[in-house]
Amino acid sequence: MAYTAKLQLQSTTCLVGITGVLAPLLEETVFRVFFMTSLTKWVPTPVAVIISATVFALAHLTPGEFPQLFVLGTALGFSYAQTHNLLTPITIHAFWNSGVILFLTFLQVLIITPCLQIVLVFTIIFYSIL
Repeated sequence: MAYTAKLQLQSTTCLVGITGVLAPLLEETVFRVFFMTSLTKWVPTPVAVIISATVFALAHLTPGEFPQLFVLGTALGFSYAQTHNLLTPITIHAFWNSGVILFLTFLQVLIITPCLQIVLVFTIIFYSIL
């Protein structure tokens, strides 16, 4: 294996580890367990999901990706509200992040349109429910 290919594989592995494992663990704990659960003490669960999804999307500081991050945050919030199991949104989030990294790295898809991202979110959710 050429040095540059090996280096790319190592950096991709590290990136998938951080964005595919650590980020979902941290973000889902913060946004679903602490924030969304706290909100349900004052507002109905669907409202808490929408508020936490909005804050989740805004926290990523990528205005152009707000719609798809909002949809993802909503799906993650409702999955947690339905199952009361943090592993569900962590798994969906991990598949989402890992999929984006793998698309960008191996398939050289430089532009994943917002529409494609939303389709991918629902596909991941569908297959994670099966």
